[in-house]
Amino acid sequence: MTKDIPHVCNVRSLFLDSGAFSLYYKRAFNKQSRQADYTFYDSEGFWDYVEAYITFVHKYGHLFDVYANVDVIGDVDASWRVLKYIESRGLRPIPVIHFGASESTLRKHLEAGYSYIALGGAAGNGTTQEDYLRWADRMWSVICPRSNGYHPTCKVHGFAVTAYRPLTRYPWYSVDSASCVKYSAYGFIYIPRKFRGVFSVYRDVGGRRVFDVPPVSLQVSERSIAGEDINTFAVFPESTVSKFDNLPWSSQVHVREWLDKVGVPLGKNSEDGTVLEQGVINSHKMRFLASRVCFEMLAGAKLPYKRDAFSLETQDGGLFR
Repeated sequence: MTKDIPHVCNVRSLFLDSGAFSLYYKRAFNKQSRQADYTFYDSEGFWDYVEAYITFVHKYGHLFDVYANVDVIGDVDASWRVLKYIESRGLRPIPVIHFGASESTLRKHLEAGYSYIALGGAAGNGTTQEDYLRWADRMWSVICPRSNGYHPTCKVHGFAVTAYRPLTRYPWYSVDSASCVKYSAYGFIYIPRKFRGVFSVYRDVGGRRVFDVPPVSLQVSERSIAGEDINTFAVFPESTVSKFDNLPWSSQVHVREWLDKVGVPLGKNSEDGTVLEQGVINSHKMRFLASRVCFEMLAGAKLPYKRDAFSLETQDGGLFR
């Protein structure tokens, strides 16, 4: 790795997810009816899960900086009961407030003194990004009140938040998402755009790096990729093909220049497909490293938060517009 990308592969903090999201979709949510059976959360099986989680955190909690509540998606009262039960067992998980919860639910947690909360609902159950942003705008208006100079009154974690608009729209303390890993497995890498010959992550405004336009995703794997749900964007408008060797020369130069900057090789295969040099065209690990750089830089490139209100009408482009 080059000096431009410090600590990209170092783990500096660990966040323990409770698995509540997976539990909901495996045990409570009915795919046919698109409805949840909340009787599961009164069952012995659910409370056995909670007990196992408590035991695990008591044993290994010292390895984690923070751990989440075993929340009940779609039921704020049940989530609160589980939160208080886990606390009664000597633990302090961060509460999770999901898409659809009211501002009063959020205020209840803030008034109870929680200094670190999580917002969920950016993924799953058919939630559109527009719906999520409208709900999140209301939540962040509570978190960033006028009485506090419109700055956050607590730390906020975003579950499944790495899409550009929500990621740059709000002053998150931390976020997580599997998108970087999934895109790498599908054969894609994230690449920042150029503006007047400069990669957007390197533009300097007031001494800060500004990721003021979203990165693009490009399929670079030489294998055919199965995954029709993946939305792809070319580095340049004329680049509509997916394989690197078929890209226009100007686009290939763009990709090579970025990879050189982050210290990740392009890779090389023989005519029969044998790997001669590992790189983004033949290694999902290399693609992950290249894409992770974009996320690392985006995390460190935010401008100081100055918005006095959240509104899709006035802030459609995010914080960097």
